[in-house]
Amino acid sequence: EPSIAVLPFVSTSADPDKAFYGIGIADDVLSLLARVPQVYVTSRTSSFAFAEQGLSVEEIADELGVDHVLEGSVRQSGDRIRVTAQLIDTRTDRNLWSGTWEQSEADVFKIQDEIVADVVEQMNVALDRPLPSSRRTDPAVLALVLKAKQVYFDNYRESPEPGVSERMRSLLQSALELDPRYAPAMSWMVYADTFALYEGRIDRDEFQGRVSTLTDRVLAIDPDESMMLQLLAYEVLNGQGDLETAAKLYERALRHGPNESEVLRMVGKFAFVIGRLEESRALLERAVRIDPLCTSCLSDLGTGYMRFGEFDKGIAVRAQLQKLNSGRGRFNDGMMKLMKGDSAGAMRAFQEFPDGAQKYAGLAMTFHSIGDAARSDEMFRRVAERFDDGIGDPGFMAEIETWRGNEDEAFDWLERFIDQPEFMLGNNTGSFGGVAHVAGRPTLKGLHDDPLWASFRERAGIPPERFAAIDVDLTVPD
Repeated sequence: EPSIAVLPFVSTSADPDKAFYGIGIADDVLSLLARVPQVYVTSRTSSFAFAEQGLSVEEIADELGVDHVLEGSVRQSGDRIRVTAQLIDTRTDRNLWSGTWEQSEADVFKIQDEIVADVVEQMNVALDRPLPSSRRTDPAVLALVLKAKQVYFDNYRESPEPGVSERMRSLLQSALELDPRYAPAMSWMVYADTFALYEGRIDRDEFQGRVSTLTDRVLAIDPDESMMLQLLAYEVLNGQGDLETAAKLYERALRHGPNESEVLRMVGKFAFVIGRLEESRALLERAVRIDPLCTSCLSDLGTGYMRFGEFDKGIAVRAQLQKLNSGRGRFNDGMMKLMKGDSAGAMRAFQEFPDGAQKYAGLAMTFHSIGDAARSDEMFRRVAERFDDGIGDPGFMAEIETWRGNEDEAFDWLERFIDQPEFMLGNNTGSFGGVAHVAGRPTLKGLHDDPLWASFRERAGIPPERFAAIDVDLTVPD
């Protein structure tokens, strides 16, 4: 499969305030290439991050596992723009192609499209559909959106600076005042609102309302916008419980976003929910390959390996995740050691946890495994006390009790899970993401042969035959 990483184009403009142009144009070129299913394109977050570390082209290609790298420069002065680009075959260290454009700033979209066309041709890609093209707008609108995107990427990895959401929103609103139908500005408004939620400027209900409105507006303009299709699928699944419509939306998102790590991640999680294990594995693995610095992708792939019973792979992914985010993924790391029979390793993992429900849950299961029923009961009581205080998940409690061999108690907890007020069964609606996640936990396999398991799935609206009837293609795009 032809593979490529796009590096941020170097800005050679005399005005330092124009530096965003080089990064922005490279990002747009990357986004266009990512919509070509026959090309494997690494994510912006990973390729740009490695470039920022000062690594050579060869080192970046080795880190990302690609055989081509695209780099370039941009100089913007007045209403003129000069763009250079070159494509390097990293297997031979040979410059396959280079180009230079010096044109009006209004021609920037044409330049981007020509770069993509030349790169695809040089990589000998056999296309089965026309190449995607840049969305046209006023260059002033593009500049505002590029500035907003730069604010986001300057802040998304670390603790954001105060007021990030307002800075992004101001730039994007100015862009939409000039071009009310410019879909990229609306799409990036979702990220501004994500920061607003993080900053406490809006609550979750307002955030979800804004995202729903923006999703509808974008899809009315561009029905194939993969990220918005994925967001809509998530809303339809978890807000309306419409599993079948969500499946079709996820399928469309995958077809139009074959190199979007977030699309691959979410479709991969959904594939697992409906029992498509091989598709789920392939999608989650591709998400990590495209974006090896994506902690959410690594977390979900590690969880996936745990659910597939591939514990050694899962532990290796968790170790990789913890290098990037030391606090994430530690509970499942302990659980995989426990499930593969390494009680001593699991004990060490859980004892290192700070006091809390996950620590006590892990220890309750580990003490049961080594035959210490009294200490297992003591740890379980500590978890139950937190649940009684309003902190906890009934599905989590069922998981512990299943492991401890208390199947009747486990089913009682599962009933409490679907009897929660927010889980409405009247119209097959409810938090399908939550209930399907619980149903897929490998620690509940001990319940699967009990007739009550089929009854639980029926009441929860997720009987196996419902999943089997879903006719969608969730394979990795060729």
